Amino acid sequence: MKQCYLCGLEFNDSSVKEHKEHIIQQAIGGNLTCKDILCESCGSKLNNDIDIEFNKIFEQTSVLLGIKRHRKDISKKNIKGKHQTFIPEIQEILDKRNIGVTWSNRKVYPNQPFEIYSEDGKEITIYSNSRVAKHFKKKVENDFKKQNPNSPLPKITICEDLYGLTFFDFRMDNYTFKQGLAKIAVNYASSHGIPRDKLELVLQIEENDKTAHFTNVTSVMFFHPLGIIDKLIEDKKVEFQPYPTHSLILFNSVFSPNVLVCYVELFSTYQYYVVLSNNYSGPSIHEFYTQKILPEEEVVFEPYRQYYKDRSSILSSLNISKEELINAYLNKSDSESEEQVECKLITTKRNERRYDISLEKYLEDIIDSTIFEKIHEVDNNTDTCSLNVIKELIFNLNLFFYTDENGKDIFSIESFRQYYINNEGKKVDYIDELFSKHKSILEDIKAYNHQKFYDLQRFHNSRNIDKKLSD
Repeated sequence: MKQCYLCGLEFNDSSVKEHKEHIIQQAIGGNLTCKDILCESCGSKLNNDIDIEFNKIFEQTSVLLGIKRHRKDISKKNIKGKHQTFIPEIQEILDKRNIGVTWSNRKVYPNQPFEIYSEDGKEITIYSNSRVAKHFKKKVENDFKKQNPNSPLPKITICEDLYGLTFFDFRMDNYTFKQGLAKIAVNYASSHGIPRDKLELVLQIEENDKTAHFTNVTSVMFFHPLGIIDKLIEDKKVEFQPYPTHSLILFNSVFSPNVLVCYVELFSTYQYYVVLSNNYSGPSIHEFYTQKILPEEEVVFEPYRQYYKDRSSILSSLNISKEELINAYLNKSDSESEEQVECKLITTKRNERRYDISLEKYLEDIIDSTIFEKIHEVDNNTDTCSLNVIKELIFNLNLFFYTDENGKDIFSIESFRQYYINNEGKKVDYIDELFSKHKSILEDIKAYNHQKFYDLQRFHNSRNIDKKLSD
């Protein structure tokens, strides 16, 4: 029998009800769900204890990316930040007066109104949101009349949307952040059948009542690209579609099989390892999941001419079982035909999976492109440094691309985020290496995380500007 990982009770149809839990929080765009890891009561408890505050950390990013939340519409929430405009005169005023901006429904306006005269003095542009501009316009008119009593009033235009790049602070409570990451990792491990007593570094089970709670998480650590291919991937990731993504990788270490780890990557930006156990004794495990984040329209499936020829493969690709179909037929309304019920079920399944992508295909594409560029870059150089780069690239490429015993070309991501080959040709465990080098590369880690955050903000701005230009 399945049990809730928090209270430890087995699910039933009354006191311990199954709860559809989002592995990654729905409020930040998480789409993957599992119904038999948390009961209804414990799901609600963890939402209050962890999720609410964790989601607040990413609220600005969620709004800017247009992530939709079923329970609450935050799309029109106001966000305050700093602005870098394309017009020097405007930027000079923003900097001199230290004026911040507010982002609201894709418009960016200054938090304090100001005016700019045209060179010939015949036009005045007021920069402000429309509500404040009405009052500020009167002040501008009065000031002009006092200073120029014999001159006609210039044409006044109100601009409530600044073009340029807007940057926002990322305020992170470290404890809340790590608790949220730990919950994601435990959710994912539990969804793959890892018993809760094998997650002892983040989930402590009480002796008296067998309930569990999340520990003061100390087993969460930064990811930093150390392998040559990881560096190339991270340098180019923002240029590849889809961006941004959420990713999860659950594995036990090749070097220390009793170490169980979940790699968590949110928004292609926040990258962490959560070490779940140092005493894992189960079978070798390697599970992964990646999803798109940007909102996509729902689709409605309708039968086409060749549908019944393709029916079996369509149902199979969506993991729709014969039992599930029969159950849907039995619960249909009198006005529905079996074909309508079937199409509705296919529609539901397709929409549930419309954000899913293949991590293998995504990585294969990005590695193919980045490696080609890198080899071309150093191909004409014969110095020792360039030759060492080529050598290290080949070592690491062989981890991803190889030919099996039957001569079939294989692409494997088993090493990804687990280990790499250094410039001496030795396999290196990521967890061990980051732990041992953490203090010496701390400044590099800070710079890397800053760059990842900057890339995400640039992406926000690019989407916002593209949207304005298309409207």
